[in-house]
Amino acid sequence: MRLIKWLFSRSFFQGFIEAAGLFLSFDIIVFHWVFQLHRITNGTEANWLGPILVVFGSIFVWYGIKRERQNTKIENTENVFQG
Repeated sequence: MRLIKWLFSRSFFQGFIEAAGLFLSFDIIVFHWVFQLHRITNGTEANWLGPILVVFGSIFVWYGIKRERQNTKIENTENVFQG
């Protein structure tokens, strides 16, 4: 984990989390449910697996946006005090 924090900035990590969440939610809702192009699996587990992934995707998007806003507020207050 330290290596990831050293190699990538916070904004990159938050953007990655948001992108993964958006992909999970958007892909399942649009392609699986609306257009019914393909299913996650052919069994009945797709009926509960799809909604769970949409919820996790929505949580990822919410978490990424929330953390990025917090980081931006912290950076803005630091810049105000510096001059």
